[in-house]
Amino acid sequence: IALRSIEASARLWREHGPVLRAANQTWGAVPGMRAFWEDMMGRFVEQSACTIRDERRTGDAPGGPDPESLAKALVWMNERCFYTSSLGLGSGLSEEELVPTLTAIWLRAIYGDVTLPGEA
Repeated sequence: IALRSIEASARLWREHGPVLRAANQTWGAVPGMRAFWEDMMGRFVEQSACTIRDERRTGDAPGGPDPESLAKALVWMNERCFYTSSLGLGSGLSEEELVPTLTAIWLRAIYGDVTLPGEA
């Protein structure tokens, strides 16, 4: 699930980068944009926190930080990473580097010490 979600985010930033960057750059200064951006990010946080709670409840993921706090940190990390990557200035990771790196971070943050595909 994490890989598909992160790939979908990468595609969204690739296809709509200029619009997403404009929203990102103005959300703190434009009241209407702030509500829009916080609502959009809040939906990602809510869905992620729900998944973390469900995975813990079924025993598929160990306990850890509060699910909503963990989800906020992970979602906002993605936002910043995709933003810098979309600038194409070399200051961020390329999409090819970013997707597997973010996927590894998410999976390990939620499930602990897991072996990822391609790792020995």
